[in-house]
Amino acid sequence: MVVSAESQKINRKNSKGQVRYFSSFSVRKTSVPLYIIPFISALLFFSVILNFIEVLWQRNEPHYNIEHLILPGEKSGIPEENRLMKAAAPFYKPSDGYLMEKNDGIQVSEYTLREGDRFSIIAGKYNVSLDTLISINNLSENSIAEEGLVIRIPDKSGIFHKVVKNDTLISIAEKYNLDIMTLQDANNLISTVIRIGQNLFIPDGTLPDDTKEKIIGSRFIIPAEGAVKNNYGAYLDPVTGLKYYNYGIDIVNKKGTPVYAAKSGIIGNTSYNAYYGRVIQLNHSDSMQTIFSCLDSIVVKPGDKVERGDLLGYMGNSGFRAGEHLQFSIFKNKEDVDTLEFIF
Repeated sequence: MVVSAESQKINRKNSKGQVRYFSSFSVRKTSVPLYIIPFISALLFFSVILNFIEVLWQRNEPHYNIEHLILPGEKSGIPEENRLMKAAAPFYKPSDGYLMEKNDGIQVSEYTLREGDRFSIIAGKYNVSLDTLISINNLSENSIAEEGLVIRIPDKSGIFHKVVKNDTLISIAEKYNLDIMTLQDANNLISTVIRIGQNLFIPDGTLPDDTKEKIIGSRFIIPAEGAVKNNYGAYLDPVTGLKYYNYGIDIVNKKGTPVYAAKSGIIGNTSYNAYYGRVIQLNHSDSMQTIFSCLDSIVVKPGDKVERGDLLGYMGNSGFRAGEHLQFSIFKNKEDVDTLEFIF
């Protein structure tokens, strides 16, 4: 086949045009600056290194598996947490009073219990001691926080003393370590004359321990102050949008809020979990356990005996759970139960 010189010239022009066309197309496809690629590679590399460091750090803290509780008498394979020194916080019990207002007398309001309310929760909400609610409402071991129940709440912590024969204002003041003026001011008394059957408010007064324990019985108290969210069971995590299971309730408050024993018992474990953060397991009688999760710090160690209201640690946001709060759970025979059903 003979190709003329004119045809070869046209073919060369078309060939150059095609090369020129595809070269232009290739530049448009790789319009992202090539110098960005090393930076992206470096970021990915450092991300992997940071994750590796985090894994190594978590290995230095004892891990806690909430599925494997240690019952009294069982040997734990979980080492004790390297805990902080006991914080110099005031020793607290639920019966402790609060700072008395400088107003004469007390004001009492009424509150109708709602679904999910408990006596110990309401006491914390209104900044009065549990002893106060027990005393002013004559609560007993048979008292149940039912929806619709109307209770009385004073604006100060304290208990009521019913005047009996041979009582005098002086003897009552001495019994509760008060001066007479304080007792008079708290009850708007203009003299020292009192009558049998009269109820006198004792500022910052507390119930005898045996009386209070008899009333609360085998039930638990709320272990920290804060807003209580009853999200026991399956729920959607607001951050990840994934479905999780909550073994108890969340008590929301600021980091550093004291956390107390909800009932007397023996510390089973103090440990760390990647999801639940710093955790305390407290063993009670009748194969009951309470779990305190997402703590900032812990001030007890395994084997410690604690009474109801003893300081255990401080609220935080350790672990994967979002926000500063305490997750409080109750287990019976290693099975989770609806926490609020066991709260006084």
